[in-house]
Amino acid sequence: MRTLGRRVFPLDPPHGFVAESVASSVLYVTAFAVKAPISTTHVITAAIMGVGATRRLSAVYLVADALT
Repeated sequence: MRTLGRRVFPLDPPHGFVAESVASSVLYVTAFAVKAPISTTHVITAAIMGVGATRRLSAVYLVADALT
């Protein structure tokens, strides 16, 4: 979380709260409702990149590195 919150997109507390809330709800729905396996690392990375993209798309650094 520290690397993602500082290097991919500089998170402040409200953005971090939203990213964690979205990630936990996606994990809950996927695990219990759909009964499918899911990677927590992929979910939190996508949530942080999504929060960064709400500010502006160019605010998300290292997108190519995060996806590989």
